[in-house]
Amino acid sequence: MIREDYDLDIICYFPADEIAAGTTLKEIYGNVRSSLEKTYQVRPKTTALRLLDKDGGDFRIDVIPGRFVNGSKGDAFLHQNGGSKDYLKTNLQTHIDHIAGSGCTDIIRLMKLLRLRNGLAVRTFRSISWSSRF
Repeated sequence: MIREDYDLDIICYFPADEIAAGTTLKEIYGNVRSSLEKTYQVRPKTTALRLLDKDGGDFRIDVIPGRFVNGSKGDAFLHQNGGSKDYLKTNLQTHIDHIAGSGCTDIIRLMKLLRLRNGLAVRTFRSISWSSRF
């Protein structure tokens, strides 16, 4: 959304009944990390894996491993490091639709810029819970 602070998010979601990548969300996260580490340095984030080149150069690419919910091609569960629970439920299309239809894209851009330049702890994109949708 802003040139100073951008990255490419690549989702890597597996079908609900697929176990080859792992039987738990934590296993999926770890197995995707292990696979990526064959080629890249990988810095774990809360739900994503940041890709760096072997010398530590940042590609600004995050891979987000997860599992679709009950065969859904929308809702997905993600492993979460260091949160109050070890998983999050999210829906990428819900996020996109909410932001696009909010009429607040200029404000969101401004908040991202203020966060970057002033070190503010403001989130502009969050995962949804079972009980709430945007």
